[in-house]
Amino acid sequence: MKSKAFFAISILILLIILVSSTISYAYSGEIDPKGYISFSDSMSILDNKGSGTINISSEAAGYNLSYQKVDMNKEKFDKIAGLTDESEVLKELPDYTSSWTEVSETTTSNKMEVDFKDFTGKAYYVIWAKLTNGTDVYYDYAVYSSEIQNNEEDKPSDVKWTDFSNAKYELKKDGISGAGLEISGVTPTKDSFYYLYLTNDANKPNVDVSSSVGRTTLTYNESTKKFVSIDDDLITNAVELNQNIYASVYETQLSNGNFVDYGKKLTRYSEPKYSDAFHATFVTETSDQIITTFTHFQGNNRKLQIKIGKVTDTSILQKIKDKDKTGFENLLNYAKTGSSIYNQTVMADKDDSFAIEYNAGDGSSKGGNSVLNIKGIENNSYYYLYVKPDDENGKYFPTEAVTLATSKTFDGGKYSLFFYGKSDFKWTDWGTPSKVENKNVNNTNVKNNTNTNTTVKDNTIAPSILPKTGKGFAITIFIVGVVFFGIVEWIKYNKYKDI
Repeated sequence: MKSKAFFAISILILLIILVSSTISYAYSGEIDPKGYISFSDSMSILDNKGSGTINISSEAAGYNLSYQKVDMNKEKFDKIAGLTDESEVLKELPDYTSSWTEVSETTTSNKMEVDFKDFTGKAYYVIWAKLTNGTDVYYDYAVYSSEIQNNEEDKPSDVKWTDFSNAKYELKKDGISGAGLEISGVTPTKDSFYYLYLTNDANKPNVDVSSSVGRTTLTYNESTKKFVSIDDDLITNAVELNQNIYASVYETQLSNGNFVDYGKKLTRYSEPKYSDAFHATFVTETSDQIITTFTHFQGNNRKLQIKIGKVTDTSILQKIKDKDKTGFENLLNYAKTGSSIYNQTVMADKDDSFAIEYNAGDGSSKGGNSVLNIKGIENNSYYYLYVKPDDENGKYFPTEAVTLATSKTFDGGKYSLFFYGKSDFKWTDWGTPSKVENKNVNNTNVKNNTNTNTTVKDNTIAPSILPKTGKGFAITIFIVGVVFFGIVEWIKYNKYKDI
């Protein structure tokens, strides 16, 4: 009798354990009081699997994330949807169980996947998230409904995906330092939406298509008959990094989605290397502004080598003046291998959304940068400016550039560099723009108080001695003499006429 009673009690305890692990109860605790957890707005359903994103605040470093799906019926879902008070929602909400799925490595953006195997129709469910560091535990939830199509026969037969077989992809420079993408050769489908993903290999992207992270929207321009990217940050960052770039396009129609093209390798455009690599650049003793036009994403803080030196090879100057394309090619090599009066690697402006640039001194809004304070600038000479962003051992795509400048010096060690292509850049006779033509002179530079013996030529300055003017000069002297003689005789006549 006792053994039967013991057996019955054991069965009862086992049933209680089994039931308690599967039945969901109402949650009675506090929901994520620090706001660490948030969910994607929707779930993407593909091949009977749902995927979404659980975002974790950067302030929750060191925490581990896990999640689970708990089903509910339509009546429960509709009732919860009609409630506005969270305490009332929690009373109706199915509670979590002990069956958690742990995220292998918790980051600020975490992919979640749930299974709808052998289910067809409308699914109603709640996703619970648990965040813990071993001491503190936080919970949060999100309620979803999804249309589940069990197999290919259940999918709409009238879905026709856009034909990308003739698509042509082209990376384009956008503005000072941005990058964009154009796709031609494609006719869009009405009521479809298109999203661009970029990867560093040709495989189909393994991504959470329900999340906007890692993608940009494509829109069709009716006038150019091209798709263009809306937000260029994704593309700009991909171009700045030293990697192969592959494009994939994801199309959505109603609740259906499909990668209509993927693994298309993109060809980089050429980064500027000469004067076109600089924008609104100036260098003085009190302020510096060096703005490059290299492709640059705001989140990438870069170091920048700045090198300045005097150009004494007049053959290079002559080629550049004659617009010989080899002139700047020669100048680039000259700057990389030649001597310099300044050569330092500095930290470019941090978190700069405009360009890789260096601003310092008077009028600069950037704090912490020091003026270059270049020593040895000579008056009326030519200088190169060479810049090279640090590629951090191959992390970033390598770029470099050079441009040409003329110089002007003033009292007290003041100077200015005027850069090629700007209105204040003036060609001189290789460093000596304001001297007497073909004369050996002792030139005193008043502003710099220095003396230099120089043979110079400048056909824009009048000579210090006016030239003679031939017959005109002789006639003028004769006329003046006649007038003077006449006046003298008239005075004498009036003085002695009554004697």
